[in-house]
Amino acid sequence: EKMGTGDFDLVSASGDSSLRMIYAGKVAPVNTSLFTNYNDLASFTKDQKWNSVNGQAYGIPHGWGANLLAWRTDKVTKAPDSWSVVWA
Repeated sequence: EKMGTGDFDLVSASGDSSLRMIYAGKVAPVNTSLFTNYNDLASFTKDQKWNSVNGQAYGIPHGWGANLLAWRTDKVTKAPDSWSVVWA
């Protein structure tokens, strides 16, 4: 039961969230050479601006897809024009 306390061993985060965690010092770099199949991953998912900083990986890509934003139009009358509404 580590909900809300202590450190985590693993986090699955979207690319935009990853950078916030990296720059906030909340995650540690990953040694990709410890993953025997790292070279088999799709090249367009590795060493990208959303999971690496200055050539250092901070995550192992495990999937790829769109991040969608949905809202209830009866509660939110002005359509959001940025993800900033989520983080406000």
